[in-house]
Amino acid sequence: GMSNSPLPFAPQPVVGIVRIPGPPLQPPQLQDIWPIRTATGYPNGPFVSRCFQHLLDGEAQRLRTILSGVFKAQWWRGNSFADAPAAVLDIFVHRPIDGDGFVCQFCNESHANAQVAVSCVRGHINV
Repeated sequence: GMSNSPLPFAPQPVVGIVRIPGPPLQPPQLQDIWPIRTATGYPNGPFVSRCFQHLLDGEAQRLRTILSGVFKAQWWRGNSFADAPAAVLDIFVHRPIDGDGFVCQFCNESHANAQVAVSCVRGHINV
């Protein structure tokens, strides 16, 4: 039969608007891409781009911007988490509104408490 669509053809996704989500990172013990620790420079664009592909674009971009800042920080460059600002990595832990647990935004794994989730985040970024 005839389609009752007002369009003479099926609408096509617009490149750049419609995005197929990518997979989250694997858990830290299985992770296949790692940030590069250097004293200067910004070599972690490829790693940052690979992160948060499973999230909505706006949230993914927000977290990538924050992650880029982490990789520029002296405490990360020096592998000295003790010198990091308090709660600096909490932004990478999501507390679902309709559930329990604490979800690592890198691998999408849920953890029993916030401390374990932050440890997971630290595992992903090697600090």
